[in-house]
Amino acid sequence: MEWPSRPFVRLLIFLITGIFLAGLLPDTVKLPDSIIYILCGVILVSVILLAIYFKSFRFRWLAGLFFGITIVVTGMVLTIEKRAKAKVSIDSSNRYWRAEVASDPVFKEKSVKLVAVMKPLIKNKNSATGESFKAALVFELDSLSRTLIPGEILYVNTKMKVPSGAQNPGAFDYKKFLNDRGITYTAFVPSHHWKKTGETSHGILYGALKLRQLLLKVLNKNGLSGKEYAVTSAVLLGYDRLMDEKTEHAYSAAGAIHVLCVSGLHVGIIYLVFGFLLSFINNRGRFRWLKAVLLLAVIWFYAFLTGLSPSVWRASVMISLFIIGENLNRDKDKYNTLAASAFILLIINPLLLYNIGFQLSYAAVSGILLMYQPLYGILYFKNKFLNLIWSVTALSLSAQAGAFPVAAHYFHTFPVYFLLTNLVVFGLAYIVVTLGMLFLVLSPVSWLAFYIGKALYGTVYLMNFLTESIASLPYAQLTGLYYPWIKVVLVYGILLGIFFWLVLRKTSRFIPLLAFIFLLLLFDTTVKYDRLKRKEIVVYRLSKGVALDLVWGGKNLFLADSVSVNRPKGLMYAAKNYHISNGLSNQVHSLETAVHNSSGIFYRSGFFMADTVSGLILNKKQYVFPPLKKKMNIDYLIISTTFGNPLKDILRSVNFKNVVIANGTGRTYREKIKKEASQLHVPLYDMKKQGYFSVEW
Repeated sequence: MEWPSRPFVRLLIFLITGIFLAGLLPDTVKLPDSIIYILCGVILVSVILLAIYFKSFRFRWLAGLFFGITIVVTGMVLTIEKRAKAKVSIDSSNRYWRAEVASDPVFKEKSVKLVAVMKPLIKNKNSATGESFKAALVFELDSLSRTLIPGEILYVNTKMKVPSGAQNPGAFDYKKFLNDRGITYTAFVPSHHWKKTGETSHGILYGALKLRQLLLKVLNKNGLSGKEYAVTSAVLLGYDRLMDEKTEHAYSAAGAIHVLCVSGLHVGIIYLVFGFLLSFINNRGRFRWLKAVLLLAVIWFYAFLTGLSPSVWRASVMISLFIIGENLNRDKDKYNTLAASAFILLIINPLLLYNIGFQLSYAAVSGILLMYQPLYGILYFKNKFLNLIWSVTALSLSAQAGAFPVAAHYFHTFPVYFLLTNLVVFGLAYIVVTLGMLFLVLSPVSWLAFYIGKALYGTVYLMNFLTESIASLPYAQLTGLYYPWIKVVLVYGILLGIFFWLVLRKTSRFIPLLAFIFLLLLFDTTVKYDRLKRKEIVVYRLSKGVALDLVWGGKNLFLADSVSVNRPKGLMYAAKNYHISNGLSNQVHSLETAVHNSSGIFYRSGFFMADTVSGLILNKKQYVFPPLKKKMNIDYLIISTTFGNPLKDILRSVNFKNVVIANGTGRTYREKIKKEASQLHVPLYDMKKQGYFSVEW
């Protein structure tokens, strides 16, 4: 790494370090402004004095060290302030709000979801006061909510709620997801609990969103419909709200999900198309800058067309810096340019570091910059067609190498046929974006729009057909991959080892590569050993019903009642990540009828024993508990019914040490059980308030 010619790489490392350190602090931490100013001032003055005093080259590292510390502190301060700004304290009793629609509404079967900027509203005075904040609102679907558009001002009558965090082991943390986007509250808005004011905001973001809605209507009116309309809207304008689950899964399984998310690929296509169209402009002197300005204008206009989504914003900044770098004769410093774009984006919003799209984008581009040329140089073809195929293959391999570890961490999958998909889909995506831009520009000319629309429809139809065909091939997708961050780092170490070996071609470079391979094998062996030792009971937090895992010796018995089995999506959402991280089976057994007696686990009729830990699950309205002289002794009584027996009845037959109340239990019965448990001095775990229940031994 040539450090002197790539200063932004160093700056980015320091900035990321600061953001990461701030992320380790509690969300409630907030620095007083006076402390921030004093801290920054002291560090800056120290840097200046050191630079002046230690003029000797020998001591220049001190100034660099302090400057690095300054960037680290800057990253920490920006992150803390960004989080603190989003966390606005509100009056929990207030129900009246002024809401400004700040996103495209997402229309579901029975609801409309959107993000809004909220302000407290003085009742009966129609005037807002206090600090504004972002909230995720869910409106009941009706004729009025169907007409919601970005920028509209509403008066809303509802109660704000703090979103809940991860409710099950390893599950998606919805609260963190919203907080990283500056959203701190959620609310449900029933029909007739809100009204339109007739006012509309006129900011640039709202203008972009409205223009996109207009262009979507143009596409729909000119021959595109159904699945082809949904895919075109996603590929061309970044509007993926129309995508059905089956199509999205097909693109994911085939390794082409990036085509549906407007990002660097699409902005890159725009750059290539218009770079070719403007190739007649002389690349020397002032005309070089004219071409650069025109390309920048086109790229940012396209970003505006797609609603200035975060992914397009990132890609536009990245490619804009590459264009500027080329015109400054800095095209060889691609690493520095890439780092500069990331540095700028993180200074604007440090929480982007935790954004999955941000991580995947920069991982993929870094993979291309590092590995494309060495891979492409391995083979040489005189035939132009074969050379093109090899070029696309090398590009796909390098991008996949960069993005795969991060993607596996979040999504636990790997598309086996991604090379075949990219060979087919990349060219078609290029045609779709090119035809789409022509279609939008020439849409006022009806006869031209008709023929271009037909060509666009046919291209998207072919792309859908080929993608779905590849996704339907045997073993198209590897699932259940377990990639915690430590494994991600080790895999990147192996990839970098391969890269240095390809570039330097020295046997000595095998030593770091072998070291990372050894550490990866050691990590996987440790994980397997820990799984074999694990003894645990997990009761999942579900909106309705009850489900639990009995884990012993690397195996599990996954039990669920009929209510949960009839809601398979919610059931697997709760248990999937825990199963993946512990290498467990997803096979569901009926809580009511299952009989099991192997692998250290016994289960029958609600009674279970895993090694030495026992329990009883009650999920019917009423049970018969006759008085017994020799009672059953259990460790955990798990209650998931709504109108069940009181604890005093259960104690006639069963002695229990702990009580667990599942989330779906009715409120009245829940309060009755809690009161009884308190009187009996029995520990009680309320899953509605405390989340999933687990115990290890």
